[in-house]
Amino acid sequence: RRPAKRDAPARRLDVEIDSIGARGDGAAHVDGQTIHVPLTAPGDIVRIETQGDRGRIIELISAGPHRAPPPCVHFGKCGGCSMQQVSRTFYLRWKQGRVVEALERAGLDGADVAETVAIAAATRRRAEFSVARTGDGVRLGFHRRHSRELEEVEACEILHPDLLARLGDIKALAAAIPTRAFDLLVTACDNGLDIDIRRASFDDFGASDIAKLSKAAQLARCVRLSASGEALLSFAPPVVTVDDIPVAIPPGA
Repeated sequence: RRPAKRDAPARRLDVEIDSIGARGDGAAHVDGQTIHVPLTAPGDIVRIETQGDRGRIIELISAGPHRAPPPCVHFGKCGGCSMQQVSRTFYLRWKQGRVVEALERAGLDGADVAETVAIAAATRRRAEFSVARTGDGVRLGFHRRHSRELEEVEACEILHPDLLARLGDIKALAAAIPTRAFDLLVTACDNGLDIDIRRASFDDFGASDIAKLSKAAQLARCVRLSASGEALLSFAPPVVTVDDIPVAIPPGA
């Protein structure tokens, strides 16, 4: 019988972050090894605990020139966003650089790559929320970084105000759903919310469940409620305007 492999013991190191990797984690090079450290920026000098090629910050010794305060109060715990710890200018150049590197790997050196087209904050109309039932009720949010645990959110820098303003009502709707494990795919349409209950089916809901859901859906200004793409309740066709053309979207679109 082969003995089980033991993980290398954790080490504490002071390192300087010299770049950002493809997944948005900072990278430091120590004795020929690349160590990836989340939530760091180029030029940061940090004390880390590392095991293998992954590290975590223990202390920020000095901040690099590209570090910026994250705009979201949930950043660092919530896994929905990455790279809020760097300046906007650096981020846009980094995104452009990812395209340049991909083209160079394909043999297209010197390609003319335009600047990154930035999307404004608070414009995302679609989000998939995770739901967790606890002894105190229902929690609604996104998964934490590299985890199945849920980070309940009260604010979000990327969600459209029409969607953000309805978080409490969406949470109340989630509490009326009888199934235990599900997510909610929510789209802010021109005339209300389109909500699809992921990992659920029409057969999970009885007549009394539909009655409770109908009331909660109307309070949330939900124009259609579906279960894995199959409509449960429809008050009006959800409409999204695309280039001045109103489009009725299918469930989960």
